[in-house]
Amino acid sequence: CGGVPTPETRPPVPPDALVPARVEPREIGYINALIEGHDGVATMRTLDPRRGLVCFWVPWGQRADFDALIAGLRRELSIVVLDRADPVLAGLPLEEWSDKAD
Repeated sequence: CGGVPTPETRPPVPPDALVPARVEPREIGYINALIEGHDGVATMRTLDPRRGLVCFWVPWGQRADFDALIAGLRRELSIVVLDRADPVLAGLPLEEWSDKAD
């Protein structure tokens, strides 16, 4: 095999695969557990725990399932999907997902 991919050899994460969001900081662990319980739909990374900023990585072909899951979670939790250009995300490592994923 070709070995472990490095940042230089790893293909870039498609922009639409990264979905930044704001959640209640106290709910980060709970939301992460719910996301993990839906195998393959998404992975969540905490960008800034104090401000409740997270990012979901949604694999190709899972966007409809992810959107349905988030819509369901919004019935009980505050989850605000952010535009990637939102100034609140300035300086946060959205593009470094594959290098530093939790």
